[in-house]
Amino acid sequence: MNDLPRSLFELVPSGSDQQIVEETARQLIKDFAEFSFEINFTGTKGTPYQELFEQVLPVIELMLKNNMEMFHAMMYRIDVNEKQIREAMQRSSSQTFPEIVTDLILRREMMKVLTKRYFSGK
Repeated sequence: MNDLPRSLFELVPSGSDQQIVEETARQLIKDFAEFSFEINFTGTKGTPYQELFEQVLPVIELMLKNNMEMFHAMMYRIDVNEKQIREAMQRSSSQTFPEIVTDLILRREMMKVLTKRYFSGK
């Protein structure tokens, strides 16, 4: 998961890349809605990665501060495990814990979309 290029998120996507970004945003919106958090994606605010990161980060910070049980449940639902978080923490000295988790969430959501597309033949 860590080798997944962020190019689809960091660049302004077009064509099938745009579809992947939109599907990733829908997956993220769906997963966060399960915990009563609203994420919106317009595709017009900076890069898709920035737009989603800026919305997910405060939610992660809030959960870490106020509801660790919900945080763990969300990580389980999204499929980000402790080992991935630990490894990401070791690789990064400049990001905070919530920033690392937010990045892992965005990468995992995109990986879900890519995996679904691969196995559905899209």
